[in-house]
Amino acid sequence: MKTAPKIALFLLMLTGYFLLTTSYTSADLFDEDIVHNNKLQATTLALGQRDTANYDKISTLFSVYNLKPNGFSVGAIKITKDGKMNFKYRIKTVISNTPLCQNLEIEVWENRTVKYQGKLKDLVIDKDIGNDDNWIFFLELNKNDSSLKNGNCNFDLVFKTWSDNNPDAKIGFWDEKKVHNLVTTGNW
Repeated sequence: MKTAPKIALFLLMLTGYFLLTTSYTSADLFDEDIVHNNKLQATTLALGQRDTANYDKISTLFSVYNLKPNGFSVGAIKITKDGKMNFKYRIKTVISNTPLCQNLEIEVWENRTVKYQGKLKDLVIDKDIGNDDNWIFFLELNKNDSSLKNGNCNFDLVFKTWSDNNPDAKIGFWDEKKVHNLVTTGNW
């Protein structure tokens, strides 16, 4: 065998032995990016549901017992911006799946203008926050159906805020508050 292949084989074996027996190596990588004139600002996004008479926080809007056909109840909420950020918000209902909940109707006014009129279960209103938004809710039972006697409906009015373009996302800046409600019917 010639000398050049022997030397190449020896160097290859020596490199292999070195790689197999070496525990660690030291290699440093360094990269730096400097961006000038950056500002970081933190803020808050918060929504408050308030009583319209005294501005106290509320957790229940409707507690209606023994509702009769063609009966109604009225509730009011003031939406306030408790944080520093401007935002959009959505009002929607989450209902229990009972015959009474399926048949209740709601009319929603904002600052004396009708914004929604229809089934309670279908309520969805999107809005940009104002200084104070005054909402009036008329909850009605317009059916005289015997299957609705002695019924109950638990539902939440859900107020969700967001700052981007997706009201259903639960990422980034967002907040959600619920106002619990109960409506029952008796005999008629």
